[in-house]
Amino acid sequence: MKKISHILNLNNIKLFGAFLCLLFILSNSLIVFDYPPNMSNIPNINGLANEFLESHQLIFHITLIFLIFSIFTKNFTIYHLYFITIIGSTIFSFRLLDEHLHNALVNYNVYPNSFKHGGFQVNPQYTKLIFFSLFTFILLIQNLFKKYRTRSKSFALLGVSAILFTVFIFHNVVPKGSLQYQKEQQIENIHKFFQFSTETQKDLCKTTYTCFQIKNFDEFYNITNKYNVAQARINYFIKNDKFEDSLITGTFDNNGRFKILTVGYKIFNEENNLALFIIEENKTMYAQNLSEIQFSYLAIYANTFWLLFTWLLIWMHNQKWRFKLFPKSI
Repeated sequence: MKKISHILNLNNIKLFGAFLCLLFILSNSLIVFDYPPNMSNIPNINGLANEFLESHQLIFHITLIFLIFSIFTKNFTIYHLYFITIIGSTIFSFRLLDEHLHNALVNYNVYPNSFKHGGFQVNPQYTKLIFFSLFTFILLIQNLFKKYRTRSKSFALLGVSAILFTVFIFHNVVPKGSLQYQKEQQIENIHKFFQFSTETQKDLCKTTYTCFQIKNFDEFYNITNKYNVAQARINYFIKNDKFEDSLITGTFDNNGRFKILTVGYKIFNEENNLALFIIEENKTMYAQNLSEIQFSYLAIYANTFWLLFTWLLIWMHNQKWRFKLFPKSI
């Protein structure tokens, strides 16, 4: 009985709960071992990209909740670890930020036009990044005043700032760097599509694109409705009364992915206004999916490391380990 009571004492239960939380976070990061060795030919790349994005978004949600807890609590404890992991996972699972809050902000026109992709849609990632930056700034202000500053808050500021900085660097290197170049190549290839022979176009429609030949606006509306093409884009072509452009448009999904939906309009026959309407499905999004895997791979590593390292510093402080990083007066 003594052994059982010893095992079931409060401290052991607390440690076991903390172990489960850490195990959950670490297991989430195991997706990095699925990083493909051959980047030129990845089967089901869209599904793999989704898995990487989901894993990164989960750890990012947990970090955001940790940031909020750090603002409203003086000292981080093991109980906070439980709440942060559970709340962060729940908010992510029910898409409370990416869908509900984000859509509410969009409906109330909170975002300026500069946040709108192509002037029409807002990336759901902006919602999390704005709140993350805002709460980081509040935590910074707290650390500037001795009255509110604690070791836990200082360590939390160190960790979340590192996460914000590394995400910014990775985003500029991958999505805004290599991906932007690849997207430009895709757009160029799409425009070249209309210069190919009819036979080549037919082959591309079988292997790369989903193509529709449309003769009137009724057919045009049917296709745009089916693929959720933005109404503003539809109005543009109706206003011009001709399908004489080729352009890139699309929509964002919950992970912030801009999925190309409509990639080209072109008149084939002036007399009956025959146009070719192309819907992107798989192959032209390869570069997009590849960049998502690369970005998420780096972000999962960095975010998990900085989060756990911050908690380690706080735990060491709570265990009365001596630090020389800050003076005793803090």
